[in-house]
Amino acid sequence: MSVVGCLSLTNAHSQDEFSSLDEYIKSYESIGSFSGNILVAKNGSIILNKSFGMADYGRSIPNATDTRFYLGSNSKIFTAVGILILEEKGLLKTDDFVSEYLTDFPNGNKITIHQILSHTSGLPHDLPIFSKEGSNPEIWSKFRSLAEQIDLLREVELAAEPGSKVIYSNNNYRLLAYIIENVTGKSFGDFLQKEIFDVCGMKETGHDNSAKAIPNLAIGYFPEGLTKLKVSFKVDWSNKIGHASVYSTTSDMFKFYESLFGEKLLSKRSLEKLCSPHALSNVGTYGYGLFVFPDIKVYGFNGRSPGFSSEVRYYDQANKYFIVVLSNNYSAPVLRIMNKVASLAFGTTYDDIKIGQPIQLEATAQDAFIGNYEGGADFVMPNAKLEVLRKDDYLVIVWKLGGGRESILIPQADGSFIDKTFWATVKFENNDSNHPSKIIYTTFGKQYEAQKMK
Repeated sequence: MSVVGCLSLTNAHSQDEFSSLDEYIKSYESIGSFSGNILVAKNGSIILNKSFGMADYGRSIPNATDTRFYLGSNSKIFTAVGILILEEKGLLKTDDFVSEYLTDFPNGNKITIHQILSHTSGLPHDLPIFSKEGSNPEIWSKFRSLAEQIDLLREVELAAEPGSKVIYSNNNYRLLAYIIENVTGKSFGDFLQKEIFDVCGMKETGHDNSAKAIPNLAIGYFPEGLTKLKVSFKVDWSNKIGHASVYSTTSDMFKFYESLFGEKLLSKRSLEKLCSPHALSNVGTYGYGLFVFPDIKVYGFNGRSPGFSSEVRYYDQANKYFIVVLSNNYSAPVLRIMNKVASLAFGTTYDDIKIGQPIQLEATAQDAFIGNYEGGADFVMPNAKLEVLRKDDYLVIVWKLGGGRESILIPQADGSFIDKTFWATVKFENNDSNHPSKIIYTTFGKQYEAQKMK
C-alpha cells in the first residue's frame, strides 16, 4: 500500500512543518493499518488537509479531502450540544430527572440528564445484544428504531447507583437521543440537521438512518492477519443512534469546532458547561460528549465503530489549533497519529513506538506464549482477563473484559509484539524455567503487568 496524497497547505512554512508526515504514515500503511484524512487548522485557517490510502480498495478509489467517514463516538459531541441547545431554549434542564420526560423509564426518578451526559448514570456500557461487537455481525445488520432500543434498555439493570461511579456508556447517549426526540417531536436526525449541521454550514455531514446511499462515503475495513485488510461487516447505523451514527469530513468537523468555540451554537455559559470536568475516569476526564483537559484548555475525543476510527482535538490556547484524524480502518492508530501531527504543528518531539515489518515465527515458538493471563487492579484495563491464542499463522490477545475483542499481535525482530488494535508494545517475560510467566504491556510510556495463570 502506498501513500495517496491530496495536500492543501497555506504556505511554504506549513509544508516544512509537516514534511516528515508521509514517511511516518507509510510505516502504518505498510502493515495495512492506516487510510484516511488528516486536517490541521491554526487560528481559523486550514494549514494541512491531506488524504492517505484508499476509500475503496476493491475499486482502487483513493481517499480525497471530501471523503466521508463515520465518526464513531465522536458523534456523541453532537448529542451533547443538542441537549444544551434545548436547555438554552428552556425545554429541559440538565439537573432534571429522566422521569420528567420519560415517565415510565426504570430508575428515571434517580438518574439526571447531567449524569447521562457525564457517564455517571449507572447504565452499563451497551445493550446486551451489542456487548460483543463483531462477534455476531448479523446483529448489526438489522434495522432497529430508537424506540425499540429504548425498550431493550428498559430491561437492563443498572451497573451502579446513579452518581456513584463513572461507566462509559453508549446507552447514555442512546437515551439522550430519545429524550431529544420526545422533547422536540422531531426525529434525532432532523434535529441535528436543523440545529447544528445547517447552522455550521456542514453540507457533507449527516446522521445515517440507512434510508439512502451516501455519496463519497469510504468503505470501512478491519485488519486481517498481520498486514491485510477485509471489508467490515454490514452495519445498519440505526443501532448506533445518538452515540456513533454521524458521518462527516475533516473540513466539516473543522467547521463544527470553529462554530462551537466561536459561540455560534451555544452561549459562553453553555460552552463552559460542555467543557467542564464533570467526571474523572481511568482513561480521562469527561465533559459532556468529550474529554477535557481544562488546565491546558484542550478538548477532544476519539471514536471507533465497525470499519472506522477517529480522533479530534481542539486547543483553545493563544494559538487556536484544531486537528482531526478520520480513518476507514478500525484498527488505525489515530491517537498516535494525532500526537505525531500535534508535535509537528507545535515543533515538539514525539517519541512513538517503533514498528518494523512483521517477522515470521514458527508455530512452536508461538505456542510457548499461548495461555491465560490476568492483570491486577492497576492494569491498563483493571482486572482484565486475557487469553493469548494462535490464529492461523499469528497470535492474538482476546480481551475477555472487553467483550471478547481480539487484538492481533505483530511480531518484531527484537522479540516483542505490537498490539494492532491498541498500539501498545507487548513483551513476554520468562520465569526461571525459561517459560513465559507474564506479559509486560507498555502504552504511552507506562508499563502494566499481567500474570500467566496456571
